[in-house]
Amino acid sequence: MTLALEINDAGLVLARDGQIVAEEPACAMLDGRAPQTGAAAAKRARLQPLFAETRHWQELGTAALPRAMPAATTYADVAYAQLTQLVREAGASGETLYAVPPWYTREQLAVLLGVAREAGLPAAGLVDAGLAAASLEPAPVTVVQLELTLHRAVVTALDHAGE
Repeated sequence: MTLALEINDAGLVLARDGQIVAEEPACAMLDGRAPQTGAAAAKRARLQPLFAETRHWQELGTAALPRAMPAATTYADVAYAQLTQLVREAGASGETLYAVPPWYTREQLAVLLGVAREAGLPAAGLVDAGLAAASLEPAPVTVVQLELTLHRAVVTALDHAGE
């Protein structure tokens, strides 16, 4: 059983053996004791936008949240809460291949590895999301991949020679 998780600041997509098993928006509500994440948080965010958090995957790290709460004081805490909920709802755990945003720094990748391990989805590997998307189909020598996320747009130019 192979797990793969695509992460971007718009949402998470978890697949097992090439089939999507869970998909949810990257949204959290920070108005209570513990963060509420995913679709339920996205629905509530329209009614209470001041308590909505949508930057935890973009800003992944140990920086303090603008509005801290007892169970989540950093962006990493919110990301952990979302991954834990995803694991619980999808009934999936084990080594996972991560398709990550191209803008992640080494520090953000380190935080992701720690959060993922603690949530029950230790990393089997990391791959740039643009490269992963381009590898699904035969491609010409140069490919330009446009990724539109919630807070940014990214253009990735991929050149290859041979296989």
